[in-house]
Amino acid sequence: MTSGTAPGAVSSVATRGHGIGGGRKLLKKMATQERLLPCEPARPVRPADDCAWCAEALATDDRRRLDGGVIATESVKQAYAADSRVARIDRLSSARWWASRGPSVRLGRTVADYGQ
Repeated sequence: MTSGTAPGAVSSVATRGHGIGGGRKLLKKMATQERLLPCEPARPVRPADDCAWCAEALATDDRRRLDGGVIATESVKQAYAADSRVARIDRLSSARWWASRGPSVRLGRTVADYGQ
């Protein structure tokens, strides 16, 4: 799960090796940028497949509204076609929540802001 404090943060990533070469790189970058957020389980049963992980991410978002959505494979997006919070990893730029994200840090024009 990713932090809701950063604009455009993503609530979950479903990239379990389904031909998505950039999935691990994306996760590492999100971790480096502190966009991943540990969360308590939102559903009573541990997810066993990609669609169940997507359902878990959406349930977490329902409980704790995050700024973003779920990045998923094509097959998972097909299962959640009606939910705009789910976007295919290869079509992220067409997801409204992805396109509207802003910079993670906004600095004022003061020396104190740059020092933080």
